[in-house]
Amino acid sequence: MFTDEAISFQFKLAQTKSPGPESIVLQQLSAPGWEDIMTLWFRGNQARGSGTTKLKVGTSAIRCKLVGQQSVSFSDALLVDVREPPSILTLMYMGGSFLPAPGTPDGPPDDEGDLAAAIVTVNVGIFQRKGISPRFVEDLVIN
Repeated sequence: MFTDEAISFQFKLAQTKSPGPESIVLQQLSAPGWEDIMTLWFRGNQARGSGTTKLKVGTSAIRCKLVGQQSVSFSDALLVDVREPPSILTLMYMGGSFLPAPGTPDGPPDDEGDLAAAIVTVNVGIFQRKGISPRFVEDLVIN
């Protein structure tokens, strides 16, 4: 994922043994280690919720930290790959190309034509050598 994309999350706190956690904090793993991003829940609030946040470049995993009165525990980590969003020209240089569909001849000058007829191609070999997913060009021009 790129840094200009937000992650959405939902959570529901299951019934726990007493006394249970005092708070739940979302964390991200990047150099030099785990760091808190935001507090998702703290005692006295509703036991379910949702939200969005952005991750910083270099983040390789996210997890929840459950903070109790006398202990701290962690959820399993979810692996992620966060990078700076490359410009379309950089993506083209790395082996991607996009051929837009022709507009309607009698249509307005800004007619985008049939987007389903647009052609996106990538040179998979170049992307693999650079460690970049070939889907990045397609996702960028289709979305």
